Amino acid sequence: MLILPEYSIELDRHLLRSDVREAMQRITVIQDVALNHYHHCCIQVVGANGSAFEQALSAPRGSPQEPMTDDQVIAKFRLLAQPVLGSPCTEKVIVDVLTLEKLNDFSAFAKSVSTVKTKEIA
Repeated sequence: MLILPEYSIELDRHLLRSDVREAMQRITVIQDVALNHYHHCCIQVVGANGSAFEQALSAPRGSPQEPMTDDQVIAKFRLLAQPVLGSPCTEKVIVDVLTLEKLNDFSAFAKSVSTVKTKEIA
């Protein structure tokens, strides 16, 4: 099973999945006082045969220590905004933000984004 960051968009729906609920029963969270900053984490996966894999991180993607590229930021914005704004509005906001430096009057940007409407969510 793979858990992707975008699952947080529909967390309630994913928490109803039997494979997710079964995996949650096999997860143990253990506090480690050596991991004293929210950037720090360590995960250890132990397979059914006892084999173990461990990965430690001190800087999540997007933090100052591990910055995202412009393309990664745009992709993340699309992923999070499209379900709420729809594709046309999402692309409009991206274009507007990417051209901010060319504006002589910021009020044009403010007016543009203030007209963005969210989609009706059923």
